[in-house]
Amino acid sequence: MTVIFRDGKKANFLKGSDLVLINRDKETIVNMMEDFDFEERLAIIQEIMNADPIQGNVQYLKIKGEEAKSFFGFPIFDNINSYKSKRYKVHINTAVSYSKKREESESD
Repeated sequence: MTVIFRDGKKANFLKGSDLVLINRDKETIVNMMEDFDFEERLAIIQEIMNADPIQGNVQYLKIKGEEAKSFFGFPIFDNINSYKSKRYKVHINTAVSYSKKREESESD
């Protein structure tokens, strides 16, 4: 699959579409910004309702923050709402696992 970002006003095909998804295997082109019609909404809801419940677990393995430096080693500053602030690089390593949620049995 390929996602294309473009200026939809200048496009010849799918005019007005800034974001286009191309599925080469299925030979389809989809306007990703188009609203869902009733049948598509119903199919999405049915798929969600029929899906098995899952539980996710996120573990943070490593979090590292450091000042961003310019090519010459000086700190980099940005203006945020007219305040001068120092830029930082943040690196986060995580592990995510998903498992089927077990059915809780009721006991009397």
